[in-house]
Amino acid sequence: MAELETSFFQELSRRRVIRVLSVYLATSFVLLQVADVTFEPLGLPLWSMRALIVLLLLGGPVVAVLSWVFDITPEGVVRTAAPAADEVLRLRTGRKIDGVVIAALLVVITSLVTQGYFVTPSAQVSLAASSDRSVAVLPFTNIGTVADSKYFAEGLSVELINTLSMIPDLRVSSGNSSLALNTQMNNADIGKTLKVAHLVRGSVRKANDLIRVSVNVVRVADDTVVWTNTFEHALEDVFALQDEISRDIAISLKSTLYTHVLVQMAQARTHNVQAYDVYLTALHHRRAHRWAKALEYAKRAIELDPQYTAAYALAARTYLTRLGGEIPAAQAYPEARRLVSTALALEPAYAPAIIVMALLERSAGNFVESERLFREVKSIAPGIATQDLANLLISQGRLDEALEEYRRSYDLDPLGTTFYTSALVDAGDYEEAVRVINISIELGEGSQDPSGYLEKAYILVHKGDIEEASRLVDLGLPYLNSSYTTAMGRVAYLLSRVGREEEARVIVAGIEARAADQYISPAGPFYAYAGLNDADKAFEWLDKVIDESVYLIIVGLLTSPRYDGLRLDPRFDVALARLGLQEQ
Repeated sequence: MAELETSFFQELSRRRVIRVLSVYLATSFVLLQVADVTFEPLGLPLWSMRALIVLLLLGGPVVAVLSWVFDITPEGVVRTAAPAADEVLRLRTGRKIDGVVIAALLVVITSLVTQGYFVTPSAQVSLAASSDRSVAVLPFTNIGTVADSKYFAEGLSVELINTLSMIPDLRVSSGNSSLALNTQMNNADIGKTLKVAHLVRGSVRKANDLIRVSVNVVRVADDTVVWTNTFEHALEDVFALQDEISRDIAISLKSTLYTHVLVQMAQARTHNVQAYDVYLTALHHRRAHRWAKALEYAKRAIELDPQYTAAYALAARTYLTRLGGEIPAAQAYPEARRLVSTALALEPAYAPAIIVMALLERSAGNFVESERLFREVKSIAPGIATQDLANLLISQGRLDEALEEYRRSYDLDPLGTTFYTSALVDAGDYEEAVRVINISIELGEGSQDPSGYLEKAYILVHKGDIEEASRLVDLGLPYLNSSYTTAMGRVAYLLSRVGREEEARVIVAGIEARAADQYISPAGPFYAYAGLNDADKAFEWLDKVIDESVYLIIVGLLTSPRYDGLRLDPRFDVALARLGLQEQ
């Protein structure tokens, strides 16, 4: 059989390499789509998707070689023979078919690129940030005649954020950032800061049994109002009002996936107006970190409506914080578990309740179950910003995976930087840590919140800029409440590290005096003694940290340079063993 002189392209066509590769790429595309939807709910680790992509990329050349060398025939797999003379016409036809196949391949590749499979993580963030369906809800203004109605306007804003965050095709900025921003900033600056294309602004007038809410959606790019409406209802119809606003905002942003979420959120709330009003008051106290008050009002809401899922979840969350560190874990965690179990029995897919349960499992050392629950939350409500999964990962020494999760959270919540900047310090990326915290400080100026100054001081201590770190500690001191021993312990740590040990010891003495006659969180003393390099005292308080499952400390035990001075002590390994962890 005489061999034909064919071009390379013709030979590819004859050996069906292009068609085989097209089938392979289409199959890969389907596999990636399925993996994108199923990997997180199945609890698979973050690297699973990357591993699948690498395997599929490596498989492409293998498939090409095999299709060049072999043919599948009715007689089985055989080596590809040289072309016969009567194949010339078929080759010409095949080239036309392959042209169509190549065009189809270009469509598939374009689809893959636009969905972010072949771009870097930073590029994926950029794609998400520029989405037309991204929005931040700014705090609603209380313009009513009732002076104490501010909580109601604030509560409506929080509830609206919670609902919109559950809609899969919307990207919603976290309330932690959007509600804390200076609303006098212009729309363009707010949009740039929160990386959103739209802003929701509104006002609430509550008088007697009537409520009037005006809402508008502004497109940041050109400051155009794309949707506006005014709603007026009897107070007893506030739930219908809430659904109306959420639905209309979602429609204005061209969301198509809002219906199921509105039904689900409706199942988690009450139909008792008085219970709802009390619940909004509880949310108000939670935002101010007045945990005992938040618990008081959440329990009152439950008394008014024993089927109020959201109120059970909020009450459980207050216990999870040990009322801000005021009561021991042995007293708080059983109550938190009881309450959140009730919430999940009422509404199994309620994301805030799942988060609380995941945190409780984490505290109990059930890391696998905790991670599964956190990933379930991400599949249910991808718009919820939470650093909790990242905290779990970093507590196990999985720094690279944790940083990926921190970046995702930061994209939704640029003011939620505490654990993120600490993780950047753990990774030695001081420049990025400084950049992130500078933005947070700028956004929080005037709030009398010292945390930004103290975070930056911590970064600079480990970067080696001691003089500037000392100055920043002084900026934070006037705003600190001396009764909050955890914050005072952080200050003592920083003072020790900038060479002001005597001042640190004065703070430690005050903390110890308070601990002598009442319960305090062990976090503060542990921070302080770690800074003073007093290993005996530090390990004494670390035992109590482990007893109380204080994840503020536990998160960084394996990775933070804050504890470098303790790691060579044999007691450190004992502490890790108690936590079910091990040195990496």
